[in-house]
Amino acid sequence: MTLRIWERWDEAFTVTDHAALAQDPDEPFDVLLADGSPTGNVKSRAAVHRDGDWHRALHLWVAGRDDEGKPFLMFQRRSAEKDSWPDRFDTTVGGHFRAGETLREALRETEEEIGLSVSLDALRSLGTRISITETPPLCDHE
Repeated sequence: MTLRIWERWDEAFTVTDHAALAQDPDEPFDVLLADGSPTGNVKSRAAVHRDGDWHRALHLWVAGRDDEGKPFLMFQRRSAEKDSWPDRFDTTVGGHFRAGETLREALRETEEEIGLSVSLDALRSLGTRISITETPPLCDHE
């Protein structure tokens, strides 16, 4: 299997202020219970990650076969300015559901992160995963 690393560097995606674009601390998230059910509360990204509230995230892998028929799996390097796992390799697309968003709407992350529009019908679910990252001051429960 070939592992491809996707790094955007072309002029269209040149970023001069990485910190401003790495994440929006005011982005609204729905707060969930540990079982994934909604509480009806909405908090900012910063508050959710500070307080350890459960919230929804999206992780999408791009995999397939290249022109020679060899399988591949695409990774993305996270921005050095991210609040969790900066400058590390990660899933092809990773992001959060904004408050009130459906899965179909949260797929905006694919266009934001890798420049591709993806339909829900083109995806295959690999299931639901619980993720806990506690590296103070970050307490991320997804």
